[in-house]
Amino acid sequence: MTTIYIPCASRDLERAKRVRQWCRDIGLTISHDWITALESEAGTPESELPRTVRLRHATDDLLGALAADIVWFLVPDKGTHTAGAWIEFGAAIGQLLLRALEHPSQRPQLVICSRSEVGCDSIFLELGADIITRSTTTQADAVVLQRLVEEFVPKSATTR
Repeated sequence: MTTIYIPCASRDLERAKRVRQWCRDIGLTISHDWITALESEAGTPESELPRTVRLRHATDDLLGALAADIVWFLVPDKGTHTAGAWIEFGAAIGQLLLRALEHPSQRPQLVICSRSEVGCDSIFLELGADIITRSTTTQADAVVLQRLVEEFVPKSATTR
């Protein structure tokens, strides 16, 4: 079972939902479904949630990013504010680099960046496999992901 985590700005929820469904359609398991967790708060802004709830969501989101075989970061367009998705991306990149140093013979985590021509520009995006660059995320991107997964994760491979 190959797992995936999809960090994305919560303001771009519909994009995240589409990508989540495409990932499920190609047989990937979502390591943590932050979308469902967000929707369970019934539209309450994060800033108005009790500290214990905010801490639980933050912890679950980070653990989802760290536990996943693949992290597909849906990079926000310029001007779209998000902090959480960048932190999750950073945690995944940090883990990828640590694994490469500590266990160079093991299969690393795969981190993918999907950004548009008007997407946010950060040097740290160069640390992810930038496979998709266009103004919208489409189902064709899921096909690219499926091919990448087939190359990255052999059918007989066990999880880390």
